[in-house]
Amino acid sequence: VLVMNRFGPMVVRYLSRTVGLTGDVTRSVMTSHMADAARARYQPEGRLNETAVGFQYMRPYIATSVNSWEESDGMSPMGWNLDKDGMVAALLLAAMVLHEGATPEELLEALEAELGTYHFERRKVTGTIGGEALSAALAQRFGQAASGDRLEVAGRRFVVDRLITLDGYKVVLE
Repeated sequence: VLVMNRFGPMVVRYLSRTVGLTGDVTRSVMTSHMADAARARYQPEGRLNETAVGFQYMRPYIATSVNSWEESDGMSPMGWNLDKDGMVAALLLAAMVLHEGATPEELLEALEAELGTYHFERRKVTGTIGGEALSAALAQRFGQAASGDRLEVAGRRFVVDRLITLDGYKVVLE
């Protein structure tokens, strides 16, 4: 599936290799770390900017970032617009398909051949607590996670790579 977690890095690949843009890569904390791999491969001199949730936090980086994107499919390539733009994303996809002579699925396969396959999952959950009680429960469950810890989530065991607390708790697994 071509979601922004995959499409954002695909745009970095295209704008770097085909258009020749250089700069940073910006993503929100809620997005996939495939962006980190895209920055390392296609923009090794650039920085990875990781922002809090919300496109407004990307504004300081848009002018210097080959591409900036966030979890709700907002995107702005270098200097395009200080707000998210779905139309430019659609036009870039059309340009990539025409330039490469490949389907979006084939473009994704080429990207994954270069960067590896990244799995990300976002689930909506319901519960009986909310507000401060929910924040406290999440902090107790995930706020102390450290590299190397083992976590069990939904009956599956995982090893923690790192904990990011930029905007809530993001547990990155190996």
